[in-house]
Amino acid sequence: MITGKTKSGFHFTIDENVAKSKRFMKLLARISRASKMSDDGKAGMEASEAEDELEILVLGEDQQEKLIEHCDKKAANGMATVNDFATELNEILSIAGEKNKAIKNS
Repeated sequence: MITGKTKSGFHFTIDENVAKSKRFMKLLARISRASKMSDDGKAGMEASEAEDELEILVLGEDQQEKLIEHCDKKAANGMATVNDFATELNEILSIAGEKNKAIKNS
């Protein structure tokens, strides 16, 4: 397991094997494809669904909800934006990637 903490103070634990899984790669590909499509409702829904699946795969439903609550508490109006959440998730993925890389090199 990989544990870490974002700059904003969110503590997380993720399985180091997730980033190596076929499901993880497929979800990244779906998100990438959807973001390159024309900005219609279908493409937006496809990206949103894939992002949610990715969050659950990486964090699990419990940590996903805790991260949403964490982001909401940081937001001035008490409701975090999708970008606020994405920033935190990207930081988690970056931290996990660096730690996973360090484990492989040791």
